[in-house]
Amino acid sequence: MLLIGTPVLWWGGCIALLFAAAMWIGARDWRYGVAVVGTLSTWLPWMQYDDRPIFFFYAIAILPFLVMALTLAIGTLIGPSRRPSNRRTVGVVVGGAFVVLVLVNFAWFWPIFTNGLITHQEWLDRIWFSRWI
Repeated sequence: MLLIGTPVLWWGGCIALLFAAAMWIGARDWRYGVAVVGTLSTWLPWMQYDDRPIFFFYAIAILPFLVMALTLAIGTLIGPSRRPSNRRTVGVVVGGAFVVLVLVNFAWFWPIFTNGLITHQEWLDRIWFSRWI
């Protein structure tokens, strides 16, 4: 079992982490601080090794904190009230669409995650950036 995540999850998590930093400082909500400090404490030590290759599995310790930031951001987007409102409807739709997009992205990368048999063209279709190789 490997906690890898998908590009949509990582990129969305980075945006949610910026939001979490703003909420931690602006709203003084300690919950967002856990996500920010947890991410920084697992990522910053690797900055001293930027002169050599760093493999993807080193970043796996960051992912739970990014998911925490995403969860907090989606929760903030939905809002605390249980009463129906336009804001809450938009929040549920946006949050649900993001989760579905992560699942679709996971299904797209499933053959790579499981070492499935794919053609060379299918491999190239999944390599979005030349630096991924």
